[in-house]
Amino acid sequence: MNNKLKAAIFTITSVTFGSFLDGLSKLLSTRLSFQEVTAGRFFFAFLTMLPLLFFKQTRNDFKTKHISLHCLRGALFCLGLCLWVLGLKTTMIATTTLIGFTSYLFTIILAYLFLKEKVSIRTWICSIISFLSLFFVVNVHELSWSSGATILLFSAFLFAVSDIINKKYSQQETSIAMAFYSNFFACLFSVILGLSQFIMPTLQEIGLFILLGLGSNFLLVTILKAYELVDAAFTTPFKFFEFISGLIVGFLFFKEIPGYNNYIALAIILACNAYLFIAEKNNK
Repeated sequence: MNNKLKAAIFTITSVTFGSFLDGLSKLLSTRLSFQEVTAGRFFFAFLTMLPLLFFKQTRNDFKTKHISLHCLRGALFCLGLCLWVLGLKTTMIATTTLIGFTSYLFTIILAYLFLKEKVSIRTWICSIISFLSLFFVVNVHELSWSSGATILLFSAFLFAVSDIINKKYSQQETSIAMAFYSNFFACLFSVILGLSQFIMPTLQEIGLFILLGLGSNFLLVTILKAYELVDAAFTTPFKFFEFISGLIVGFLFFKEIPGYNNYIALAIILACNAYLFIAEKNNK
C-alpha cells in the first residue's frame, strides 16, 4: 500500500472520530457550559497521555525544541474548539459539519500560499465539487446566516491555520509530542476560560469526558500520521466523509433525521472521493 492510500485511510478514520467527538460534546453541552466542555476535553486528553511518560519506548517521543510553537497551537486549538462547541449547542451536527468544511478549503489555500504545496487539478476539482454540492442540497432555512454561523466559520479558519502549522512541523516533531503539548497548553488556556463557569460533572459525564479525551488524542495522531505521508492539500477531499459520519451520529445521538437532499450529497461525495482514490492508486 503506497503512502497516498495510507494517508487516505488515516484521514477518513480521523474525520469519522471527529463526528463522534462532536456528538459527545453536544451531549455534554446540554448541561455544562461550552467553556467547561472544552476544558474537560483537553484535560482528559492530556491526562490519558501521561502514562506514556513512564514507558521507555515512548519517553523520548515527548522531547521537543518548539515549546513556543506548541503554546501557539494550544491557543489556536483552545479558541477554535470553544467556538465550535458553542456552535454545536444550537446547530444540527450535519449543518455544523457543513460549515466546518470551509476549513478544508482554507487549508488548501493556506497550504498553497505558505507551504508552497503543489495542488493537483483533480484535488481542486474534487474538493470544490464536494463542498459546493453540500451547499446545494442543504435546506435554505438551515443555512440562514447568523451569529452562530459566523462563530463556526471563524472556528473553521482557526482549525485550518492549526492544520497548516501541524503539517509544517509534523516532520520535525513526533505525533506524541504534537498531541501532548497541544493538549497541555490548550487545557491550560481552556481551564482559565472555563473556571468561572464550572459545574461539578456527574459520573456519567466524567465517563463521557474520558472518551472525549481518548478520542481527541486518536483523532490528532491519525491526522498527523496522514500529514507525515502526503501534502496537506491531498487529504482535503477525503475529509468530506465527515458529512456522512455526521449524519449517522446526529441520528443515533439526537434523532436528527436526514432528508433526501442529504443522500444526494452522500452520492456526490462518494463519487468524487472514489474517483480521486482510484486515480491516486493508479498514479504510483
